[in-house]
Amino acid sequence: MKLTNMAIVFLLILLPIIGIGDMKFKAHQQAASLQKRYDVILEKAVHDGAAAMLNDYLKRGEGLDETLKVNPMQGIDQFLETLSLNMNRESKSQKEELLLYIPCIIVIDYDGFYTYGAVSATNSSGQQVTTHVLKPKTLFSYRINNQILTFHINGDVVIYDSVKQEQLLYTFEEAQHLPELAAFPLSEIKAKVIADTLERALNQQVNTHNTLAHQNGIAYTFYIPQIDESELQNAFSDVGIIAFFQGMPLGGSERLNLYALGGSRIFKRSYYEGFVRNGVRVVCRSNCIENNGIEPLVVFHTTREAAKEGYFPCQTCKP
Repeated sequence: MKLTNMAIVFLLILLPIIGIGDMKFKAHQQAASLQKRYDVILEKAVHDGAAAMLNDYLKRGEGLDETLKVNPMQGIDQFLETLSLNMNRESKSQKEELLLYIPCIIVIDYDGFYTYGAVSATNSSGQQVTTHVLKPKTLFSYRINNQILTFHINGDVVIYDSVKQEQLLYTFEEAQHLPELAAFPLSEIKAKVIADTLERALNQQVNTHNTLAHQNGIAYTFYIPQIDESELQNAFSDVGIIAFFQGMPLGGSERLNLYALGGSRIFKRSYYEGFVRNGVRVVCRSNCIENNGIEPLVVFHTTREAAKEGYFPCQTCKP
């Protein structure tokens, strides 16, 4: 075979491969762009939802205490409204389709959390249908001998004595110094109670969602993504919402896989401050010596929030 003929054959083989590779690269770029856009939308939705849960008593200027509960469905409804509006899926059928890609929503109250997700139910015609419900609150409770402790995210602890049948409210420091509890590591117990109860609730709801999503034609296996421990601790330091958004096609074989955490800032305090130094946005700890009493332009509760706003970590205090 002549050299020119071999070159033509080689090009005929190579060009389709190059074309397919280029298509895959463009599809990957498009998927990455969509994922980033949806991440921003999901973050906004959880923050809107968290704020909406508290509107009623925030307007009255009251604090959050034992007698004043959040309105979880008000928060969930606002979350779904913001999500569907920003994704241009505002019809009833489009909103129902969006829910198929949300395996679980967690609403954090001051003493526990609610789980919202898909369940199988029987309609008036006797048919099995998929619907979404808010499940009863799971409390952050733990039993030590005769004492049942319910931890509050603001640091309080309610202790119920099953023998005396009396219930008292303590600060976390007071509870740690009670003679009957002094030998127990309450901080570790609280962290474990929150982590364990959340994991059980998520596993149960995601398993249920997988079954129902497959029945509705979604060929994707939902799972609980790994959440950074510091993010989780942040989330459970305030009333708020955790939402998972997965499985939506992004083009080609790519699928959406996101989660977002949004707090109400009832109990949170801002620990990080934003400044502009030499034309560069930097985020510092509140006691950074570089600032010399300068008022910050903005405050953040986490460095992740600051990074999303384009702020770089200060090289002096290293937040």
